[in-house]
Amino acid sequence: MDGPAEPGNQAAWDPYEKNISEISQNLSGEYFRYKGIPFPVGIYSPESISIAENADVQDDDIFIVTYPKSGTNWMIEIISLILKDGDPSWIHSVPIWKRSPWCEAIMGAFSLPDQPSPRLMSSHLPIQLFTKDFFNSKAKVIYMGRNPRDVVVSLYHYSKIARQLKDPGTPDQFLQNFLKGEVQFGSWFNHIKGWIRMQGKENFLFITYEELQQDLHSSVQRICQFLGRPLGEEALESVVAHSAFNAMKANTMSNFTLLPPSLLDQSHGAFLRKGVCGDWKNHFTVVQSEAFDRVYREQMRGHTPTRHPKNKHIPPARAQRCAVEVASRRQGAREGGRGAAADRGGSGEDPLGATRGLGRTRSSNPPGTLVESVTQKSRPEAKGLPIFTPHNSSLGATQPGLSSEKF
Repeated sequence: MDGPAEPGNQAAWDPYEKNISEISQNLSGEYFRYKGIPFPVGIYSPESISIAENADVQDDDIFIVTYPKSGTNWMIEIISLILKDGDPSWIHSVPIWKRSPWCEAIMGAFSLPDQPSPRLMSSHLPIQLFTKDFFNSKAKVIYMGRNPRDVVVSLYHYSKIARQLKDPGTPDQFLQNFLKGEVQFGSWFNHIKGWIRMQGKENFLFITYEELQQDLHSSVQRICQFLGRPLGEEALESVVAHSAFNAMKANTMSNFTLLPPSLLDQSHGAFLRKGVCGDWKNHFTVVQSEAFDRVYREQMRGHTPTRHPKNKHIPPARAQRCAVEVASRRQGAREGGRGAAADRGGSGEDPLGATRGLGRTRSSNPPGTLVESVTQKSRPEAKGLPIFTPHNSSLGATQPGLSSEKF
């Protein structure tokens, strides 16, 4: 429910009054609602969110905005390095949550005025709750999206180790809560639909986790260009090297191992877990995948965020070849063919990887392991290829049933 912050919340997050170990003792795993959106008690408060909504914005401010588990900390690491011309000293000496405070978190909201310029800040806020002053400023927002199926899996595992979050329950229960928006920060669908309305604005960059995975070097160049901070090749290579997943995982200032288990219990799973694309295929069951795709189609009808223009269009001839390959592999899977289809994986004909892994089975997994597939009719005819088009993932599975791993 909406209302004033609970007594002691502000003091609990005041860095001059309490340390992180004491803060973690106040987490309840319960949520409150602010203007209809669920927020974890203890990390956020109605007062801190209101402060973020009404904060003053400077024209050189940089905001990283994401839905949870969409690559926020990866982007923080990248921009931290860009702001220092590739010098890794800052990322190796200052915790990531201090380099880019969370606007709406209690500690972040009260510390924003003390941040040096240019301020780097992070937020999970939906657009209707975002800092109002931004929309009349020259400040920049980088919005990072991610395949929501991977978001589901990552958020499920994170919910098991983050003390401020509710117990995720079973994978089926968590998936249903996610699809209904009954998780922290509400509906993924509403979040991305709100923010992609900003596409085309000079001070807004939409980029995806998948694009960074596909070509980190070019993605960093895009970010530098957007920020008006060109880097030489040596500095650019340093940004790429020090923001790579394994580098972040080894950096104690970025892997959250500085936080106590009472706040983030990494004995049950690492905060930086895998850093890959498409892991959802190892976890979703056929039934879960079909349920997700139904909701996705309904929610995202008419809303198609697109990749960077260089990946935007697939020539008709190439699309036709992809479609033929899809049909061939699906038929091979139905006939139990593991040979060439399994070894071949995706062809080089699909720049977005939409057909990668079709017809593939894994000898280490029992029947029911999911594969990814796409039909020709799912490819849009205009405005580029949607990033996260449903993939009819149950088609081509060896037989309906549970996958070898759940969330």
